[in-house]
Amino acid sequence: MILILASRNLFHDRIRLIATVVGIVFSIVLVTVQLGVFLSFERMVTTLIDHAQADFWIVPNQTKSFEGSAVLDGRERFEALSIKGVTEVVPIVVGYASWHKPDDGASTPILLVGGRTNSVGLRPWNVIDWTLDDLSM
Repeated sequence: MILILASRNLFHDRIRLIATVVGIVFSIVLVTVQLGVFLSFERMVTTLIDHAQADFWIVPNQTKSFEGSAVLDGRERFEALSIKGVTEVVPIVVGYASWHKPDDGASTPILLVGGRTNSVGLRPWNVIDWTLDDLSM
């Protein structure tokens, strides 16, 4: 009896049924798009840190994000080196830049990370056409 009443209620007003189904499908699509944006943003933000061969990160006080960090002063770097087990302290500079593609001149925003080329901690992991020595030029 309940299923008969429910089916009659659903199919009695077909315009309302179509509008309801379209609304449900639209909300599912929106949630799926938001989940995709979140997962890709999460991967984009953590990729650099995941590929770094560093066990510990030291940043200045009041640092809110990896992109907004500043360089430590010399005293803090030497304090970190004085700790037993620390083999290397690598200063890096992070900033945004605009890269112009050589083929069509289109501009692409990039996150630029600079550091010493001979350090092991933060090295490019996906260099395709050249070697790491070519990047140091």
